[in-house]
Amino acid sequence: MNREIDGRDWTITTVKDDKGNTTIKMTLDVAVVNTSRNKTLDMHCLADAVKNQVQTSYSMTYKNDDGTTTTVEATVNARVLNDINELADNEHLVQVVNPGQHGVGRGYGIAPLNGKRVYLNEKYVDGIINGDDDNTVPHELGHTAGLKHADMPQHMEFNDAMNGQSFTPCTPCVENNVNNAMYTAKNPRLGGGTYLDDKKSVEINPSQIKVMVKNYDEGKLNKETKGQ
Repeated sequence: MNREIDGRDWTITTVKDDKGNTTIKMTLDVAVVNTSRNKTLDMHCLADAVKNQVQTSYSMTYKNDDGTTTTVEATVNARVLNDINELADNEHLVQVVNPGQHGVGRGYGIAPLNGKRVYLNEKYVDGIINGDDDNTVPHELGHTAGLKHADMPQHMEFNDAMNGQSFTPCTPCVENNVNNAMYTAKNPRLGGGTYLDDKKSVEINPSQIKVMVKNYDEGKLNKETKGQ
């Protein structure tokens, strides 16, 4: 099975060898731009952080139930824009904004599901650049690939739960997912106690990879979301 790269923002190809082992290649073209009042941010360092964090979170090798192996290779091409109008049609946009703009509020960031845009609160971008926060970018770009908050079943459809998107770290069946990137900041099953860690919550699991591949194959990704 071989799905060809078509030049869109998220592109995903899947190849199986003659032993049944699978290689999934994920490529994301992304541009970063700063439209906030804070002009001291080093956008080239942000572009590097976006590239390195996403490649680390989404690259992995795991065993399948039938004994075969799946290897996921994530590649991010990131560049800096001087002006938002320089954005190419085939690029995701990571835009640094002022608190309260584009729905960010006081949070770290926001991204529409299956969309092409990520909005980052300028207050927290230094943490992303200097390595204090390795979670926000993989988390928000996960939303653009159709991944939902794993610990919020009320936001899930039936198929989401069946596909393995719904889990919390306090359930034994997902004990290896305690550092998943797609958790929210609060665990409702632990009385609202915070468990999300900016440094540790960076992992994507095989079920989420399968969701991304399925979403891509079904044409659900790379939707324009300027209105968000």
